[in-house]
Amino acid sequence: MSKDQETTHVADNVLTNGPNHTEESLQSLMGFRFRPRFNETINLVMMKQVMHDVHRENLQGKTWDDLDPKITSNEISVSINEGVKNICKSIREDSRYKYIVQTFISKFNSQLLGLQTRCIWDESTDRIVFENFINSYIICSSQVIFAYYY
Repeated sequence: MSKDQETTHVADNVLTNGPNHTEESLQSLMGFRFRPRFNETINLVMMKQVMHDVHRENLQGKTWDDLDPKITSNEISVSINEGVKNICKSIREDSRYKYIVQTFISKFNSQLLGLQTRCIWDESTDRIVFENFINSYIICSSQVIFAYYY
C-alpha cells in the first residue's frame, strides 16, 4: 500500500470509527490544510516595520533630482522582498504564503494622490500591507500582497 493510500485509509477509519475530530486534525491526517495555523499567520505589524525601515533608509533626505525613480523603486522592492522573505522563513521554513511586492515613486508637487487596490481573495487567510513615504519632494508607496497557497 502506498503512503498516499495508507494516509487516506487512516483518515477514512478515523472518520467512520474514531472519536470526534476537528476539521484541522482531519486535514492534517489527509496531508493538507485550508487555513494556516495561528502561529503561521502573517504578522502585519512586522511587515509594515520592514517597509517603513526600507523607505527611511533609501529615501530620507533625498530630493527628486538625487534619485533615478526606476532604479530606486527596484532597490526598495528588492530590500522589502528580502525582509519579507526572512520574516516568512522565521514563521515556517516552507511557508505556504506567496507574496507580491510593488513600489512606485513619484515627484511631489503638493498635490493629493489617491491609490486604490482591488483584490478577490480569501479574507480569512490573505492579506495586504501598505506603507507610504512622503517628504517635500517625493512620494513613495509600497504594498505587499500575501496569498495563502492551498
